[in-house]
Amino acid sequence: MVKILIVDDEEINRIMLREILSESGYRDFIEAGNGREAVEVARQHRPDIVLLDVIMPGMSGIEAAPQIKASSPDCYLPILFITSLDDEQSLVKCLESGGDDFISKPFEKIILHAKVKAHERTRRLSLEIQDKNQSLTYFQLEVERNHHIVEHIFDNAIGRNPITTDYFDFYTQPEAQFNVDLFCVSKARRAAFICLSVILPAMVWRRRLALYRWPSCLRR
Repeated sequence: MVKILIVDDEEINRIMLREILSESGYRDFIEAGNGREAVEVARQHRPDIVLLDVIMPGMSGIEAAPQIKASSPDCYLPILFITSLDDEQSLVKCLESGGDDFISKPFEKIILHAKVKAHERTRRLSLEIQDKNQSLTYFQLEVERNHHIVEHIFDNAIGRNPITTDYFDFYTQPEAQFNVDLFCVSKARRAAFICLSVILPAMVWRRRLALYRWPSCLRR
């Protein structure tokens, strides 16, 4: 459910906005009577949309907007300024302080409904992106953990085995610097080297290279 924060020092305006938005199916409202109170409410309740009056006693909407925006640093939080101002300088200040749109007084139902719906869609998309980014971060950490596990197994199986070290030299480097699966290092009759690549699971980030040295008994 969409949570809407209504900030206005006049209670009648808050009531009108709440009633108008209720006609569009919105039910979850929180209110504040000034900018300072709005900042605290935004931090505690994390609204999805903020309707913010410009001129209020104490802390104005222009002063409160940056702090309200900061309460949602990872996700788009739309702030719609409630204003009767129409001069360009005041409107520019509203946008520069963090505002995303305007709602003019007196309120027009159709315009108000349309603007809130539009910003609700943008907010929902932003939340979906945030959720996918968190899932991707978790996946990357899981892949890296699996990589370390495989590398540990490889080191114990080959790197620290005195028998295999007589026949293998190995090193690691980024996948971007090596993408050849098999090649011959030397064509000399008594020296043949084969390069093997072991692809680690989940994502091809690194490869383990094993250089096989022919036993001296086979160099004829």
